[in-house]
Amino acid sequence: MHPPPLYLDQNYLSGIAKGKPAFRELEPVLREAVARGAVAVVESVVHEVESRPRPDLGLLELLRELSGGRCLPAELNRAARETKRRLARTIEHEVPLRSGRASDAADLEALAIGCAS
Repeated sequence: MHPPPLYLDQNYLSGIAKGKPAFRELEPVLREAVARGAVAVVESVVHEVESRPRPDLGLLELLRELSGGRCLPAELNRAARETKRRLARTIEHEVPLRSGRASDAADLEALAIGCAS
């Protein structure tokens, strides 16, 4: 049986890398969960793009330590495209006052790939 995949948003990676208080507590728990096979951290192409502005933080190195090289597919398959469409529609209808962000497209893509994998 394979452990469930865990997609760490860039904010989590950054918080761990910067040693922010809540993330200092999360990191050892996360590492222990990975070590015992409770979860499998996965990488995505979105991580690559979002990490470029801050190479000094070592986000990709941290991610590779946690993931052991497990990667999500780079391309959206049919199921991922449908998931992305449904996520966007749900956000639009459930949170109509939410302002879009520059990272929304990449976040939806990563979520869709992770959910459909």
